[in-house]
Amino acid sequence: MAERISPFFQRKEDLPVPKRTKLSMIIDPPKQPPKVTAERIEKFLQKGGSAVLIGGSGFIEPDNFDRTVEAVTQVTSASSDVPVWILPGHLKQIPKGNKGVAGVLNYVHILGSQGDFENTYPKRTREYVAGILEQRQIPSIRTLYILCGDPNASVSQISGILPLDLSSSQAKAVLLDGVGHWLKNGINCVFFEAGSNSLEPANNGAVVQVRQIIDIISPSTLLIVSGGIGTPGQAKLFAGVADYVNIGGHFEGNGALDTADFVRALN
Repeated sequence: MAERISPFFQRKEDLPVPKRTKLSMIIDPPKQPPKVTAERIEKFLQKGGSAVLIGGSGFIEPDNFDRTVEAVTQVTSASSDVPVWILPGHLKQIPKGNKGVAGVLNYVHILGSQGDFENTYPKRTREYVAGILEQRQIPSIRTLYILCGDPNASVSQISGILPLDLSSSQAKAVLLDGVGHWLKNGINCVFFEAGSNSLEPANNGAVVQVRQIIDIISPSTLLIVSGGIGTPGQAKLFAGVADYVNIGGHFEGNGALDTADFVRALN
């Protein structure tokens, strides 16, 4: 079954490492009603934000999820260059239709610190998700998800998968080998996740090394860094390296009031 690939995840291969890293914001639907979400997204975009992700680590009531997607896409519909991506933490977090949605980050593999460090989504699950996306005509963004932050972050607490300890040379070797393998197998996105409420962001050195591998093997694959980024200074660590720096908890806390400060830090 052929997958529809989001046009927002197709950079031309002759482009250099991005000189401009864009800012994205993730919305966790249970944490605010759709009306508040829409107001925050409007403010975020007015101050220079570039993309919106929707999803969470736990179960979200389907009606609440769909109402949130609708509220966000009503705001973003005014601009053709603001993608809305779904980051599903549960199979129920897939929109009913493709209106206003640029794609779903469809996890094909997870790298975390458990057993041999690798956690593959079951084949039936991947086929099920691919089938739903095809049926609903929603682009699939084949994603390598790298869990690399605080073991007490919500994603680890809910999934039971511990993050990679990237201070370990063994873990770094596994990371780079895994990234190289999956880039050769056609992934569209590498997503570094330190986790919601993580005390620190992803390891900058590891992100730089992954950027270098991407540019050698598959320059069209995008790199997103998320979690543990609560100040413009932390965001700046990934300027010119990641394609998108993704902010969640910090903007939830202050209503995205300082979006412009983060945008300036990335440029």
